[in-house]
Order: sequence, then structure tokens, then C-alpha cells
Amino acid sequence: MIDLNRWTRELYLRLGAESSRELFCHFEPGEHAYWPDGLADNTHFREDGARLIAGYVAGQLAHAGFGSNERTTSSERTPAGIA
Repeated sequence: MIDLNRWTRELYLRLGAESSRELFCHFEPGEHAYWPDGLADNTHFREDGARLIAGYVAGQLAHAGFGSNERTTSSERTPAGIA
């Protein structure tokens, strides 16, 4: 079992409110063509946030014996202290 809820909660606490906000779709007015008035979305990840979470899941699956761990390891995608 991968407790993604626990891991992401710990990640957000470790990063702090401002840094964890950068993982999500937050845009200032005029910053993004789709949301000219801005957007504050705490549900959907920006590309970097999605890659971080996907890398963690891939590493955990590889650690559990699913798939190959040749390209990505959890330590490469996981911030220090978050396992």
C-alpha cells in the first residue's frame, strides 16, 4: 500500500504554505491565457508538482517490486526527509 495522502501531507508541511503552493495551479491575473483573471487551484498540480508526485509513486511501486527502478529512484524524486 502507498499512503499517498500521508506522504503529500508531510511534503506540504515540510515545504511550508508558500513553497507547497508552487506545486499547484496558482496564477496571478494576466499570467496565464486560460485564466486572465488569475486562478487559485489547490487541487490540480502544475507540471513540476505532478512530476514530483508521479516520481514518488513510481519509486514506491519499484521499491515494492512492480516495474523497473532503472530510470527513477524514489530518492531522486523525493525531497530529503520524506519517504
